[in-house]
Amino acid sequence: MTGESPSEMLDRLRDEHPDWDISAHPLGLGLWTAEYRSEDGRSIHYIVCHTGDELDARMAEQAREQADRLAGRAMDVIDRAVSEGRLPG
Repeated sequence: MTGESPSEMLDRLRDEHPDWDISAHPLGLGLWTAEYRSEDGRSIHYIVCHTGDELDARMAEQAREQADRLAGRAMDVIDRAVSEGRLPG
């Protein structure tokens, strides 16, 4: 438990993840949800949790995974540039 009220946690999650549409208790279901749609509309990611703390943890995990994917892509670009002689090895 973080000590935040549900509305404070909701505001914080929205601030930390501006590309996601985050809701608490949509339609009175007692669930917390987060939805991300790619700009081209071809990809939708949806996370559903029972509590704000659970959603907070899942969103942090998702952010770490995204950062790891981006770092891997950056390393691939650098490796390719080195192998093609565009960057010193």
